[in-house]
Amino acid sequence: MLRLLEDLRRKRGLTYVFITHDLSVVRNIADRVAVFEKGRLVELNLTDAMFNAPSHPYTRRLISAVPVVARDEIALRDRITEEKDNDAIAGLRPLH
Repeated sequence: MLRLLEDLRRKRGLTYVFITHDLSVVRNIADRVAVFEKGRLVELNLTDAMFNAPSHPYTRRLISAVPVVARDEIALRDRITEEKDNDAIAGLRPLH
């Protein structure tokens, strides 16, 4: 289904708005990502930038919860989790 949507997007110049919690899908289909926490926009960026260097703690928590299959995804999860732990140690938010 996602491939069909992507083909239609390219062929017809369409734009989609997806509302989802499935960040693995987001990473594969979105050009840009907006992250909301409790109805408030906390981060907006290009997909690659968002996944490689998320700036908001909530975004980092979401990304660190994504199921991982590839080595680069494992490395990303581990790096994000380390940053999350460092934020908690610095008193920015509670460690879960």
